[in-house]
Amino acid sequence: MSRCVNVLEREPSIVLCHSKTARINEDNVVVGTYDIGRVTDSRKPHERFRDLLSRKGFPWMIFGVFRRDALSMTQILREYIGSDWNLLAEISLIGRIYEIPKYLFFRRDHPDAYTNRHYSKDVIVHNYRKESVWWTGNKRRALIVWPYWRNCLEFFKSVRRAQLKWSERWLCCEEISRWILREGWELMKWDLANELQLWRIKLNC
Repeated sequence: MSRCVNVLEREPSIVLCHSKTARINEDNVVVGTYDIGRVTDSRKPHERFRDLLSRKGFPWMIFGVFRRDALSMTQILREYIGSDWNLLAEISLIGRIYEIPKYLFFRRDHPDAYTNRHYSKDVIVHNYRKESVWWTGNKRRALIVWPYWRNCLEFFKSVRRAQLKWSERWLCCEEISRWILREGWELMKWDLANELQLWRIKLNC
């Protein structure tokens, strides 16, 4: 943590500093790494935002050190699936993100870990209603859960909240549109197909 703090103190334009992440097992033995690549280090918000839009599934930088005043300008973590992705995208609109090129953060991997329980290779149909309980703590499950649709909506809300020039705000909205055409639509289509499959399973029970 101290190395991240030192970076933030040296460079005011950096709002989040994190390190490379390794994976350890129950016995604290390193069993792998997450080499997600460094975030685009640009002074232009829409270029940083574009990079974070394409980083679904690599949320480990969220365990870094945030600049408090920057974090307070966001919605932080909300009660919906993938809100960590949205937070990272929103923080990129506020300032730069820096990765220390050393493995200083170690994520413990075990059978009951969130990613293993909900995103293992054995999971074919995602029960988003059950998964959302982990995010909300509310045991009463929602009737319909479309995570990627919510993520997309929150991207637009982040751009609206950000203190940007209108020209930069427009460029960010264009980046979301490009992301939808490039990969977002497939994810949102998956939400619909997955929901249909869940209802089929429920009706056949």
